[in-house]
Amino acid sequence: MFFLCLKLLRSGCSQAFTRLTIWLAIIGIFLGVMTLNAVTSVMNGFQAEVQKKLFGIAQHVVVRYYLPVDKDDDLDFLQNQPHIQSVSPFLITAGVLKNQSQAVPAMLLGVDPSSVHYDQLLFDPQVIKQLKPGSFQMIPGYELSRSLYLNSGDRPFLLTASHSSSLLMDVNLKRLNYAQAVNFKVGKNLEEKLAFMHIDDLRAILNLDQKISGFNLQLDDLYEAPAVKKAISSHFSAKALVTDWTEQYAELFSALRLQKTALSVILALIVIIALFNLTTGQVMLVNDKRSAIAIMLTCGISKWQLTRLFLYQALIISAIGVVLGSISGYWLAENIGQWVRYFEDRFGLTLISNKVYLIDYLPSQFHLFDAMVIAGLTLALALIACIYPAYLARETHPASVLRYE
Repeated sequence: MFFLCLKLLRSGCSQAFTRLTIWLAIIGIFLGVMTLNAVTSVMNGFQAEVQKKLFGIAQHVVVRYYLPVDKDDDLDFLQNQPHIQSVSPFLITAGVLKNQSQAVPAMLLGVDPSSVHYDQLLFDPQVIKQLKPGSFQMIPGYELSRSLYLNSGDRPFLLTASHSSSLLMDVNLKRLNYAQAVNFKVGKNLEEKLAFMHIDDLRAILNLDQKISGFNLQLDDLYEAPAVKKAISSHFSAKALVTDWTEQYAELFSALRLQKTALSVILALIVIIALFNLTTGQVMLVNDKRSAIAIMLTCGISKWQLTRLFLYQALIISAIGVVLGSISGYWLAENIGQWVRYFEDRFGLTLISNKVYLIDYLPSQFHLFDAMVIAGLTLALALIACIYPAYLARETHPASVLRYE
């Protein structure tokens, strides 16, 4: 049956227009599959890199107290919960940083260098370790350090409000150290307003002995964050707000998924148009080979076998495009990041800005499962597209066709 299918297809391609239609179908399927594989790989890579960047600075679950509390109040409770890998206390406050003639608002985050777990792609492991109690050293974001014109050795002023319950507005003024030109880069929104300090130094500035603002929880599986949040929320309901990463960045990841889906649907139209060409080519092949079809029916081939014959032809034609498209899509996905970087350097363009996204390059992750789904759906649509030509072939009446032969 397979060799008969190839022979019929080869003889049908002797007609110029039929051959052109079939080749257009193959090229269309090839381009559609290649583009779909490349785009899904880029979106997979982009989502993975954004997620990695976010979790370099954000935590899986955050417990934020309404008012500063003693560190030991809930530490044992959290450490005994399942899936919680580490518990890191933090203290956060808003203030104004002033250096020379520049003054900007900032968020000061006090952390314990021995317990923080920030992504090593965002921080050199030794950077956070430089925060020593009593040094009053800060590590500002890159944009914040630029706004303040900070240089190594500068000692900017920090102005913060007191946490006293008094009606009078007390303020705290302290000089910080920027001994080494060290900062972090995680995206403009955080870089322009966030600075790190040792938690003991920030406590001393705010006169909050052993007080914390909350806990950052690192889990063994980040997808357990909603379940962990639900499990501990009742314990903190009256004194703290518990959030997880799915709430904090739900809009971002929903937008990325929507963008991936929309691009896939739009690019799938290329494949659908190619399948229309495939249907047209198969209909023309049926009309050109009506005599051969009638002879095969006369010789005893069943209508079901004839239907399978044309469905096999559709599989062969679409499989050529799918295989070539998948290979080319993999190659394109592996190299597209380098090409984008080359065009940016060559023409002085900024196609991907870290002021908009958290990254300034085009990542890519080729997933075999996605490629198999694209290939499987394309082959399934090709079979559906050739049902009508196969139906025309099986409805051929040998007596009517061979009467004048």
